[in-house]
Amino acid sequence: MPHAPTRHRILIVDDTPSIHGDYHLFLDTPKEDSLADAEAELFGDGANPGEARADAVAFELSSAYQGQEALDMVKAAVKEGNPYRMAFVDMRMPPGWDGIETIEQLWRVDPDLDVVICTAFSDYCWSDITKQLGRSDRYLILKKPFEGIEVRQLAMSLVEKSVLREARANQIEHLESSVAARTERLHQSQSELERANARLQAAIESTNNGFLVEDIFGEIAVVNDLLPTLLGFESASAARGRADTLLDAFAERGNFSREAAEEWLSKRATGAVIDQEVVLSLPEKRVLQVYSAPIRDLRGNVIGRVWSTCDRTEHRQLEESLLQSQKMDAVGQLAGGIAHDFNNLLAGILGNLALLKMELGDSVGDEARESLAHAIQAGGRATDLVKQILGFSRRSRMNLMPCDANSVLAEVRDILSATIDRRIQVELELEAGPRRIMADVGLLGQVIMNMAVNAKDAMPGGGKLRLCSGNRVLTASDLLAHPEILPGDFVCLSVADEGEGIPVEVQAKMFEPFFTTKEPGKGTGLGLATSFGIVKQLGGWIDFRSVPGEGTRFDIYLPRSTVTESGADSTVRPGPGSEAKLTPSTRGETILLVDDEAAVRRIGRTLLSKLGYEVLEATDGIEALELLRTQGERIRLVVLDITMPKITGKETFLRLREMRPELPVLICSGYLVDLSEFTRECGSCPDGFVQKPYSFEDMADTVRNTLDSHSHAA
Repeated sequence: MPHAPTRHRILIVDDTPSIHGDYHLFLDTPKEDSLADAEAELFGDGANPGEARADAVAFELSSAYQGQEALDMVKAAVKEGNPYRMAFVDMRMPPGWDGIETIEQLWRVDPDLDVVICTAFSDYCWSDITKQLGRSDRYLILKKPFEGIEVRQLAMSLVEKSVLREARANQIEHLESSVAARTERLHQSQSELERANARLQAAIESTNNGFLVEDIFGEIAVVNDLLPTLLGFESASAARGRADTLLDAFAERGNFSREAAEEWLSKRATGAVIDQEVVLSLPEKRVLQVYSAPIRDLRGNVIGRVWSTCDRTEHRQLEESLLQSQKMDAVGQLAGGIAHDFNNLLAGILGNLALLKMELGDSVGDEARESLAHAIQAGGRATDLVKQILGFSRRSRMNLMPCDANSVLAEVRDILSATIDRRIQVELELEAGPRRIMADVGLLGQVIMNMAVNAKDAMPGGGKLRLCSGNRVLTASDLLAHPEILPGDFVCLSVADEGEGIPVEVQAKMFEPFFTTKEPGKGTGLGLATSFGIVKQLGGWIDFRSVPGEGTRFDIYLPRSTVTESGADSTVRPGPGSEAKLTPSTRGETILLVDDEAAVRRIGRTLLSKLGYEVLEATDGIEALELLRTQGERIRLVVLDITMPKITGKETFLRLREMRPELPVLICSGYLVDLSEFTRECGSCPDGFVQKPYSFEDMADTVRNTLDSHSHAA
């Protein structure tokens, strides 16, 4: 079934109504008449006129009798989105606009409107018309009177032209849209490619590895700045041209044999993987791990090679240090075991010599007294040797005792005031009545001094250096960053300066061993690392706050010692052979002495008895706990050895605390005790520490001070 013909809108503008009827006669759908036959013959459809008429173009005619009316109709058609394909405009239409003026107005609204100018006589010559309307293919002139076939021919031609122009415009618009979309996709692809390239370059530059990509011809395609540096080149200019420039450095400066170099070249040529450690002989030894693999396309053809070089120097040094440390630990454990047993023997020897000297007094001759003094002196040297052996595998040797934090800070202040630049003012801000701490006074002073020296170096132009102390009570929420620390009472020692501050990128590394920002020869990088280790052994930690340009503050937190209100000080005591006079106690408290060595118990029992105390003895932890259960009300203090059979000293300490939380306990050992580890494992800090072999005066003062502090607390 033939489809309905497309109807195209045509505007007739003429002031004569009969003319409109003529247009309808000429342009309406043709019937079986002579006009239709003439049209078919004219347009080549004579073979089948009926089919031609069925598919003929149909027109929708609209009439306007004046120019303004025509303008309004064109405006409405454009607004509706169904504009006129063409217009027949009469030249003379009094009153109002003539044909030329009407066309000018219509084109302002619809510039694509095709126009046929109809005129019965020449109101305008051709040159006047072109002058008014310009030379354009948008208008034609039809002379009156005209034939119907002429009108229809013009209408069909101009409509077809309009349809083709519209189709072309649509095609151009579609093409432009496609081009714009394609251009946008290309821009996006280009931007994405640039971003991907930037990310790749950033990744290559930010990696800790030297990186190089060579193409199939051996030319450098990609290289980061680190690779030439790792290979010992002074500048990155070597990273241009052929990859051989850089790769030859492995053979020239590395531990390559001729065979190894030839094997490397063979793998490179055949597309094999290379994975090899190379030691370069630069001004300093450098160990590099070199990995290289071929780059293949989708068909498996080698199109280049990638090289990745990792600096393993520090790793190898750490491995060597670890091996050395493991050797030292093994030696230290062996020596420590021997030294511990030897310490117990020395305790018996020196203790008995000291007791003998006390018993004999002045009743012996000069020669015997001199021999006894020489024996005690030799024992003292043996004790020092044992202490060195016990500290062999440790960074520091702890001589733990209750000490006053304010005294330590004041002593550091005095030393600094006498030695550092006068432009630096050292100020003390000490809290009155600070709690005492268990510490090695010398090592704690070393920690404070180290931080103070760093603060001094941070203020080359002078400034204030403040040493502060304060008491702190910390809860579990305060200690989230230190889960191994138990809540409780702490003393905070602070070192603050007004210096240049610590750069943010340095802050994460400053406690690492051997890390230093100082020039070669001016710092080992061990100061803060050692300080961190010492404070940790004391059961504390170090916090810091640093703002570049404003200064730095280090806060050292140490747990409170239960021996806090006593008059104990931190003075180093003389050894067993000293001439110290021991003052007997008149209070007669009962002390439980726990030690598995009979000789050591005998020395301790004799000393404590001479000091006026009543002594109960236990050979191990089980016996000690039984004595505490049966005679607990009598016992006022426990002196507990750490290393014992059956149950350990730590386990015994824990059980003692469970049975009598308020009972003071002094721990003693021939080993160096890690107070932080002891407190963490046992959940409580001991009340004091006595080093074997006993110093009689240390033992006497520590026992008395501990008893007095708990008596005052009660």
